[in-house]
Amino acid sequence: MPGTPQMIRPFPIEVTMNRLLASAAVASMVAFSVCAQDAAPADAAPAAPAAKALAKAKPSAFPVASAANTGWALEFTHGMPKAVGIKQADGKIKWWWYMTFRVENREAEPHLFIPRIEVVTDTGHIYKCSTPVPPEVYNVVYKRCGNALTEPMVKIAGVQHPGKDFMHDSVAIWPAPEGEDVDAFTIYVSGIYGETKPVNDPATGKPLMAPVRDSKTGEEEKNAAGEVVMAQVELNRTLRLEYVSPSTGPVAHTSGVTLVSSDDVMR
Repeated sequence: MPGTPQMIRPFPIEVTMNRLLASAAVASMVAFSVCAQDAAPADAAPAAPAAKALAKAKPSAFPVASAANTGWALEFTHGMPKAVGIKQADGKIKWWWYMTFRVENREAEPHLFIPRIEVVTDTGHIYKCSTPVPPEVYNVVYKRCGNALTEPMVKIAGVQHPGKDFMHDSVAIWPAPEGEDVDAFTIYVSGIYGETKPVNDPATGKPLMAPVRDSKTGEEEKNAAGEVVMAQVELNRTLRLEYVSPSTGPVAHTSGVTLVSSDDVMR
């Protein structure tokens, strides 16, 4: 993977940081230069809580291998998010963000790995990186990664066998919001931990149910009788990466970002 990847260990990170940096700190961020490329480059406010709010679940404070937490964990390393401008058919430049990552199973047993990476901006946008991007976008990003082993996210889903011979290199890609002042965004990475927690309805105390959706299409699954399949809602241990952007508008895409917080949450 290009650059020096940042190791994220499968344990909660017990360091609390402010989600927004003071302007003086922001001014000191290290910038990198990203130039607009053509198709062949060189290189909402939360809802009001109910009368009885749902208690927040927290990830286990114990190591994954301990008796107190039997959940498994995959080794996840990632690069810094970067932006690239890609010339469209009409000659205009559209900006995209991408983040390279590697997944390796260091457990003794194989585990099913379905990568789910979402990006949430401070302006309210939510991008699912499993959504296919135009081929010309992927091709540009692939060349920029400089790693011949990089695979699309959809192709690395499946059983993750133990050992370095079976590790996967991939890249998450999402569009940059146009015409908006995005000062911060958060990346959520699910599918790398086995720890889950069922959720009960706070009003009734009974299991909270929701339709089962296909992991690839997102459509509701139905049984032989045509009825929607329901299952209890579960929270998943999820890696949360919080970044701030030092600039606004098109300049933000060429100024780089800074990681300000990294921890695990139940989501």
